Amino acid sequence: LILGFGDRILEVIRELIEANDSEPDAAIVILAEDDKENMDNYIRDNILDFRTTRVITRSGVVTNINNLKKVMAENAKSIIVINSAASWQPEQEKTLADALVLKSIMSIIAVCEGKEHPPIVCEIHSDRDRDLAQNISNGTVKALNEVSVLSRMIAQLALSRNGLSVVYGDMVGFDGNEFYFYKPKEGWSHNLTFQESINRFNRSTPMGIHTAEGQIILNPPKDMLINPNDELIVFAEDDSTIMYFDKPIFSPTVNSIPKTDLDIRTQRVALLNWTPKTKIIVEKLCSYLTKNSEIQVFASSLSNEMKNTKRALADSYPDIKITFQNIDFNALKDLESIDPQNFDSILILSPGGTTIEEMDAYVISLLIRIRQILLAKIDKESKNYKWPKLITEVMDSENIDIILNSGVEDFMVSNQFVSQIMAQVSEEPLALDVYDDLFHAEGSEIYIKPASNYFDFSETDSISIQYGDCMQAGQLRNEIILGLQLYKEQKNRESMFGIRLIPNKSEVFTISSKDGFVALAQDEG
Repeated sequence: LILGFGDRILEVIRELIEANDSEPDAAIVILAEDDKENMDNYIRDNILDFRTTRVITRSGVVTNINNLKKVMAENAKSIIVINSAASWQPEQEKTLADALVLKSIMSIIAVCEGKEHPPIVCEIHSDRDRDLAQNISNGTVKALNEVSVLSRMIAQLALSRNGLSVVYGDMVGFDGNEFYFYKPKEGWSHNLTFQESINRFNRSTPMGIHTAEGQIILNPPKDMLINPNDELIVFAEDDSTIMYFDKPIFSPTVNSIPKTDLDIRTQRVALLNWTPKTKIIVEKLCSYLTKNSEIQVFASSLSNEMKNTKRALADSYPDIKITFQNIDFNALKDLESIDPQNFDSILILSPGGTTIEEMDAYVISLLIRIRQILLAKIDKESKNYKWPKLITEVMDSENIDIILNSGVEDFMVSNQFVSQIMAQVSEEPLALDVYDDLFHAEGSEIYIKPASNYFDFSETDSISIQYGDCMQAGQLRNEIILGLQLYKEQKNRESMFGIRLIPNKSEVFTISSKDGFVALAQDEG
C-alpha cells in the first residue's frame, strides 16, 4: 500500500514490480488525494510493462480512517508513506508535510485496532519527528531522511575513485545485487568465525552480522563467532542464489599483501549551489579530508546559515580551509573566475525548482558551461593535463545519458536512489539499519581501492588471479571485497562502467595496477 502520489511514485512502482517478479499475482494499491483517472493515465503513460503486478489507484484522504479501511490497510504486506514536501521546499511546508506523515501513521495504527500493524516506511525531514515516528508504536516504522542519506553519499563520491555510485545504484535496486538477512535452516557450523563464513558461500558474500540482540555489525572482526541465532548480512544477486556449505568451497593461496604508503595528499573540492544537502556534504568532507585541504562553496547569494556553518566548521576543523563565495552562475566570467581546472573535484548540486525536469535542465546547463571553461583553459598537449572529477546530482534517471556525455565521471540519481531505498525497506525493514550504518561517519564504508593495495605489480604489469584470492587479500587488510572495477571498461555504461560485483570465487581475472577493488573497509587507506 502506498499513501500519497508525487515525484517518487514511478520509481517506487518500478522497483516493486521488479521485486514482485517471482510472485504470480502481486498488487500495489495507491491511495492519494489526486484524481483517480489522472493517476491511472500518468502511471500507464510512463510504465509499459507491469509483469505480474496489478496497480490499483484510489482517490481519498490518506489520513482518513474510513479511506484506509476501504483499501484494507491492515492487510497490506507493507505500507509506504510518501512525504508531500520535497527537501528544497520552505521549512513551513516540510513541517506540515511531516505532521501529515505522522498523522497517517497514527491512522494506520487506529485502523489495526490494537493489532500489530504492517511494517511502515516513510520519509520525514525533521530529526525530531523522525525519532517520534520510529517510536510511535510497538510495530515496525522506518523513517528515512533523504537529505542525510544523499549528502553522505555525494561526499563519498567526491573522494572515491569513479564508479562508487554504480555500486550503490546496484545495491539499492532490485534489478541487481542486494543484501539479505540469512540463517541456514540446519544452523551454523560449530564455532564458525566470520572470516571462515566467507568461504562457505560461492556467488554471495557475507558483509556483516545481525546479532540475535538486534545489533547490525558490518565488517566485524575476523575472529568474531557467529552465534546459533545470529543472521549473516549477505550480499547476493537474489535470495535463491544464497547457498551455505558446511565446509569451505574455496581454499585461498594468498598469504601476504604488499606494504602500502597511505596517500595523504591534500585536496581541493568545489561545491556549486547551496541546497539543504550542502551543509551536510561539507561537514562530511571535513571529516574525511587531510590537513591543509580546501573546500570552496559557491552560491548565488550568501545567507546567515552559510556564515554560521563556516564559523562552526572553522572551529572544529582549523586545518581545513573553508570559504564561501557569492557568484552569478549565469555569468561565464564569474564561472571562469573560480578556476575549475585547479580543483580535484567539483560537485554540482541540484537546487530547488518547480519540476524535476527544470532542476535537471539547470544542472545540465551549468555542467555544460563548466565543461566549456575546462576545455578552453586546459592544454591537452601538456604532460600535466588534469581534468577535475566532475560529480553531479541528477533527479530523473532518464537524463543520465545526457549527463554522461557532458564529461561527468560520477553522478547520483537522487530521486531514483531514495525511491529504491524506500521500496527495498518496504520489503525488508532492517535494510534501512544497514544503510544507516554504511552512511554513518564511524564504522565501515564502501570504497573503490587500487589493486596495488592488494597485489604487488612492481615486477609485472598484470597478474591472473582467482576472485576468491582477491577476497582473501582483502581479509588480510581487514576488509571485505565485494567486487572488482576493470579499468578498460570504466567508460562503458553497458558493462556497468567496469564494475563486477560478487563473481564466482573460482573465476579468474587478469588484474593490472589500474584496476580496482570494491571494498567494505574502515577507511580509505
